[in-house]
Amino acid sequence: MKKQVSFGEFEIARVGPRGVTEHEHGRNTVVYEGMDLLALMIAGLAPEGLNAMYLEFEDDNAVPTAISQPVINLDAGRSYYAALEVDALVTKRDYLRVSLAAAPTLDTTDATKYVQNRVLFIASSLGQTAGEGGLPFSVARLSTVYGMALVNAPDANDRTQDSVFARTYDFTPKVYATNEQVQLWWRHSVTEDGISSSSSS
Repeated sequence: MKKQVSFGEFEIARVGPRGVTEHEHGRNTVVYEGMDLLALMIAGLAPEGLNAMYLEFEDDNAVPTAISQPVINLDAGRSYYAALEVDALVTKRDYLRVSLAAAPTLDTTDATKYVQNRVLFIASSLGQTAGEGGLPFSVARLSTVYGMALVNAPDANDRTQDSVFARTYDFTPKVYATNEQVQLWWRHSVTEDGISSSSSS
């Protein structure tokens, strides 16, 4: 029997009144905290499931595409974002904590093998004005999204209870522009050997 592996793909786009202005695909990394969380969800002990995303951003960088993106440490889940909050006003780095824009939906990576083995999560920067560390998220401050995470948030009013499932920096940083939002589509699959037989588009 082949080992079953879970993995994630995502799409990130800048979306304005006339549609998508910039669009990119990438992969993400499940951290150790995410593996613990997966076990809890399988056991029915995390009934909220994956229900939020973090959008990591930097302010006041005159060359947004040159933003230095971190290397993911598999030991760093929620603790990484807690540290961002503490240092946000100094480092000019913070994160948005956003609820999903719609309930997760199911589809398949390969209709000949699976019925529903991939979950789609959608989120957006719509309505966000400040990060959890107090840093403004605005056009005037050149706020630029350079990282993301998929999260379990048991309490909408208490981020300290969150658990981070997966993180990614596998994309070109996206500048928050006038009349635009940063839109995210995050797909997580369970397939043979962690290989998707279809595109994430």
